[in-house]
Amino acid sequence: AAVAVASADRRDPLSRVACAGLGWVSRLLLRGCREHATGMERGVAAAAAERAQAVDYGLRIVAQEQVGLAYAGWDRLLTRVALPAWRMGRWPS
Repeated sequence: AAVAVASADRRDPLSRVACAGLGWVSRLLLRGCREHATGMERGVAAAAAERAQAVDYGLRIVAQEQVGLAYAGWDRLLTRVALPAWRMGRWPS
């Protein structure tokens, strides 16, 4: 978010300089933790895969079906209800 705020052009010159400095520091910090985040993400994925192997096969199939049904319902809600409403100019408040 700080990087996005730093790239906004509609600011006075003083706050633009401050935001540019903030954006630079944010990018530096994000680059510095990239490898740590990658390692943590791999560790979490490995642990999740290991735990998933312990789940009964039948339960896994049922869970996958439930996720598929939930996705289909969400997709239908967005395409049949929300998208036409947004196109008409109605937005959630």
